Amino acid sequence: MKTKTTLKTKTNPEPAKVAANKTATLKLAGNTYELAFDFNQIVRTEGEAECNLLAGLQDVANLSALQLRGLFLAAIRAGDPKSTMTIQQAGELMRYDTIFPITEALAASILASVPVKPVAA
Repeated sequence: MKTKTTLKTKTNPEPAKVAANKTATLKLAGNTYELAFDFNQIVRTEGEAECNLLAGLQDVANLSALQLRGLFLAAIRAGDPKSTMTIQQAGELMRYDTIFPITEALAASILASVPVKPVAA
């Protein structure tokens, strides 16, 4: 059984091997962000987010605005450890027209973090 390691989305029409580099690329407002999923970064961001981010991951269909913003910031920081983005700045990037691409990129970063077993030829 073959395992897919590519993700093709509306925001990233070119299939990318997200599992290879453990990040997902998001282009937003003229900037490019590499998002990554890292549990320790989620823990570090949870206080700023003022909500339970792990609960959000366990029920992604019902994410609150606080959880979505917190997970987005954690993913930005995990993808770029030198990032100085604040929780306020992450929230300013989130608008009605950007929620879907941000959510897709977050999902892609979570998928990228899952180890992929090599497929036997």
